Amino acid sequence: MQSSKAGQDESSAAAASNDENIQVRSLTAAETDIEKCYAMRNQVFIQEQNVPIEIEMDSYDETALHILATYQGQPCGAARLVVSEDTKTGKIGRVCVLNSHRRKGIGRKIMEHSIQELRRILGTGNKAQLGAQTHALKFYESMGFGLVPGEEYMAAGGVPHRDMELTL
Repeated sequence: MQSSKAGQDESSAAAASNDENIQVRSLTAAETDIEKCYAMRNQVFIQEQNVPIEIEMDSYDETALHILATYQGQPCGAARLVVSEDTKTGKIGRVCVLNSHRRKGIGRKIMEHSIQELRRILGTGNKAQLGAQTHALKFYESMGFGLVPGEEYMAAGGVPHRDMELTL
């Protein structure tokens, strides 16, 4: 029994250590580190998923709040928040983690930070929305998002998506 407990402790310690290596922060398009967000989005969406650059980069990039994740100081993930004060909704989009850094909890940290930022900006009781790639539906459901009525649709150059939302 003791070796089993020791294994659990080691696993917990590894998870905690992993967590300490992940840093997530918000930035605007005016900050120099924005290029790191764009580079990761380019790698994941344009290079890996073949999303055309004219779809991936758009006019929202100038006014959005961007999220940058680092692992051991190296950029590894990004997201973008587009807020509508009129409708009191925030759209989380362009969520990505570099292939070499997946399955380390970075996506979860990006989403937790994004939700926290939307709560700060919009207040509780309002909505966070996203268009989820269908392969990631379970991940977003684990973050509290639910599917909204509607069909699967193709976006981002032909990638299947479903709309989801969360009450902040």
